[in-house]
Amino acid sequence: MDKRIVGVNAGNVWHVLNEVKRISIPELARKLNLSVESTALAVGWLARENKVCIHRVNGLIEVCDENQFGFMFVLLWREIGAGKMFRFPSVFIW
Repeated sequence: MDKRIVGVNAGNVWHVLNEVKRISIPELARKLNLSVESTALAVGWLARENKVCIHRVNGLIEVCDENQFGFMFVLLWREIGAGKMFRFPSVFIW
């Protein structure tokens, strides 16, 4: 499949997720009139860009808008002396 088509499908998935916030892959495929495989490729594209979260619910893979959750994980670096840096995860909630 051409990458441009996957990108266009990813854009269509993104628009649907802005409306419904959470949806299963098969339901999303029906809504977009795409095959499950094409839908999964588009979701993978968005996942690679950290735009969606993917999880399993009752045996189905569900996709949601990454911005749906009011938190993000960030790795912060802090100097701990003698020029050494320490990395630690932080969670920001809004």
